[in-house]
This record gives sequence, C-alpha cells and structure tokens, in this order.
Amino acid sequence: FRFRVVVSDTHISITMKLIAFFSIVTAVAGFASVPAPNGPSAAAKQNFARLRPDLGDMNIVSAGGWFAVETMAEDPKGSLVEIIVASLQEKNGMIDGKGSEKLNACIGLLAAYGKGFDADLVDGEWVSVLNQSAKKSPKIQKLVAKGEKAGLSLSNFDTKSMQFNGGVKILGKGDLKSVVQYKPVADGFTTVGKSKVVLRRIMCDIVQASWKYWFFPQISLPLKRKGGYLDFVYLDEDIRITKGSRGGLFVHFRPEFLDKIIA
Repeated sequence: FRFRVVVSDTHISITMKLIAFFSIVTAVAGFASVPAPNGPSAAAKQNFARLRPDLGDMNIVSAGGWFAVETMAEDPKGSLVEIIVASLQEKNGMIDGKGSEKLNACIGLLAAYGKGFDADLVDGEWVSVLNQSAKKSPKIQKLVAKGEKAGLSLSNFDTKSMQFNGGVKILGKGDLKSVVQYKPVADGFTTVGKSKVVLRRIMCDIVQASWKYWFFPQISLPLKRKGGYLDFVYLDEDIRITKGSRGGLFVHFRPEFLDKIIA
C-alpha cells in the first residue's frame, strides 16, 4: 500500500518557529556559560580613588576607559613592567620608541605617588628600556632611539660628583658616550596630596661627548650643551622614569631588575 504524508504551510510555520526558539535558547545558554569579566578589585578602586586627585590631565578614554585605568591602579608598576617586557619580547629586545596610551596611563598613575628625585635612590647604574622621542628631541636622540637595544644603553649616576655618564651602543660596534653635570633645582616641583612637595627637576649640562667605532680611535664630539633638564616622573629602587626638556620620555631599570623580569 502507499503511505502519503501531507504537510501543510501551518505545520512548516510551527516547525520553523520551534527551531528558531530552541536555537535562541541554546545560544543564550552558551553565552551565559561564559563568565563575565571581573571588575576592578576593591584594592584597585581604593588605590585609584587615592591617586585620582593627582592624575593631572590624564586622558582616561584613550587609556582604555575607567575600567582599564582602575584595574591598572591596583599595581601600576607591575602593569608598566608587563607592557615593557611584552614589547621587548615582541621586538626581540629592541627598545620601543613609540609607547602607547596604556603605557602613558601607567606612568601617570606612578607619577601620582609623588616619588621624584632622590639622590640616594638614583645613585648607581641603570639600563634603558624605553626611549620615546618627541618632535623637539635632538636628532642624535632620535637616531639612537631607532637602533637601541635593552641592556646595552647604560646610565650611571654618581651623586658625589653630581654627574651621570651615558653610554649607547649603536651600529653594532659603535659606542656613543656622554658626561652630564647635573644640579637639583626647585623649578618644576609638584605637590601630591594636600601638603607633600615633590622635587622633580635636575638641570643638566652636557660637558663631554665622544664617539668610538670598532678599532678606530675615539673622537670628541661638539655636543656640549647647557640649560637642559630632566624631570623625575617616578623613581624607586628598580625603576626610573624621566622626561626631558624637549619632551622625550625615558624609562630605565636597574640591570639586575631587568635580568630578573626577562629571565
């Protein structure tokens, strides 16, 4: 015998609606099973509330919004280190010369701690991990920033003589060295909280500069200059962040700290 099935438009319509309904239920269930991102911790919110009055003109939106900035506020130093380490790994050790809004937000948060120039903390050797030139930065600085590798550019502060020596390896076997005489001044100070005055600025005069390539003799360079300065944005036992009089941004780590975090 023959078996005949008759399907009406009504049956098709009901079937399609049921399929659509169960598809939506499945999708919602799947979405619900994905955990929502956690908001900033209580410690992060508390620290951000403490730092917020001293953040200055930080662009919260370009830094990723309130959620991102509040989250970074729990450990701005750790966030800064993560950004720099990730950049060094991505670029095979080459120093980033551009930076990012997230990096600037971390630096803004650290600046709000009020840790400026300190002769005891700054004394000794540092290595460059970020060299961000500005439009008005000297041409030699822009040239160095393009080929600088982390751990090879040294900066040694001698607080007894009030000098710091800079050494940069460029072009493979080239050594560019400079000696800078510095003097802390009251200009450029900031206040943190209601009463804390933070000394930030040191005046800098380049008193000696030289260049040596491979086995060729060392030659003196006519780069002596007076009247520049460095503002200490943040300084602790591991990290030094400074801004130059021409807008350049520099981040230095202690050599042993850099070795530790990239190990």
